[in-house]
Amino acid sequence: MSLKEILGLRVWAKFFQIVKGCGGWIGFTKKRYLMDETRVGKFMGEDKFGNKYYEDNSYFMPRNRWVEYPEHVWLDYDASQIPAEWHMWLHHITDETPVQNPPKQRKWMLDHEETLTLLDLGLLLTDDETKIFQKSKVLPLFDNKTEAIIMEPEV
Repeated sequence: MSLKEILGLRVWAKFFQIVKGCGGWIGFTKKRYLMDETRVGKFMGEDKFGNKYYEDNSYFMPRNRWVEYPEHVWLDYDASQIPAEWHMWLHHITDETPVQNPPKQRKWMLDHEETLTLLDLGLLLTDDETKIFQKSKVLPLFDNKTEAIIMEPEV
């Protein structure tokens, strides 16, 4: 066993390479907070929403491609913010990025839009509406208090 292996110099070198690739300690900490992991890789392209796509083949196959969402999204990101053409590349359906091989735009195709929730649409419930839903007999749809209906076959 060599001194490099004992001290783990290769691991420390990779760690400092990642810190440098993230833009220093502040960038490293921010990326760690937002993504729960810190990776650096080859920049593959950017979509019209500001999502940046990266690839690093030193990671195993399904984890070697990832997306970094733009600053304004912060922690409010989800998979519906990724357009279909980048989804294909991200999930290894194709090896060519939309930058290398742009998809044909057909007249029946719609532009990509993320899935909006009630909060995104600004449809927040008031306290009175929340109380109505809580007292409602309709919600929840299924509960443990309902009786089973036994059906007898007709002979």
